[in-house]
Amino acid sequence: MRPATKRYGIITAVYLAVCIAGMGLFYGLVLSPQNLRRTQLHSDLMDLTEQFDQAQEARTEQSRTRLQERLAAVQKTWQDFVVDPTRASTLAFQIGQMANDLKVAEFSAHRKEAQTQDEMESYKKIEETWLQIAFRGSFESFAQFLNRIERNQPSMFVEEFTLKKNQDPTVQPEMEVTLCYFTERDEPVETKKESKTPKTGVAKPVAQIE
Repeated sequence: MRPATKRYGIITAVYLAVCIAGMGLFYGLVLSPQNLRRTQLHSDLMDLTEQFDQAQEARTEQSRTRLQERLAAVQKTWQDFVVDPTRASTLAFQIGQMANDLKVAEFSAHRKEAQTQDEMESYKKIEETWLQIAFRGSFESFAQFLNRIERNQPSMFVEEFTLKKNQDPTVQPEMEVTLCYFTERDEPVETKKESKTPKTGVAKPVAQIE
C-alpha cells in the first residue's frame, strides 16, 4: 500500500492537470474567441472611426462648397440689383446711350428726390436713387426704351411715366419717365426700428397720358 502522502500527491497532480486542461478548454472555447472578436471589433471600430472622420471631412468640404455657391449666388444677385457707387455715373451714361440708339430728341436726365426714403432707412447698406428722364419720340421708341430699361443689368424700376401729346401732329409726343435703382451706400447707416407694416413689394408704376 502506497503511503498516504504519495496518494495525496498523485491526487493533487491529477486535480491540477484537470484544472489546467479545463482552463485551457475554457480559454479555447470562450476566451480565445472573445479576444479574437474583441480584436476584430477594435479593428472594425478603427475602420469605422476613420470612415466617419473622412465622411466628416467630406461633409465639411461639401458644406463649404455649398456655402461658396450660395455666396456666389448672393453676390450675383447683389450685382444684378445694387449699383456700386463708382458705377452710378456709368449707369446714367448707359441710359443716355439707350436714348441715343433709339434716336430720340431732346433727351435729358436729372436726379430726383427719392419718394420712399423713409422706407429705405431701415436698410443699412443700400439706398434708392431716382432719375427723371425726358425726351421726345414715337410711341414705338418709348416702348423700346421701357423694354431696354426692364432688361438692363443692374435692374432699374419704372416708378411712373407720362406721355404728353402735342396738338401739332408733326411734333412727336414728350415722354417723361421716373426711374429708380438701388445703390450701395458709401458708409452703412444705423438701422431704425422696423415698421410693424413692412414693405411687401415695389409699388406699381404710375402712368399718365395727357
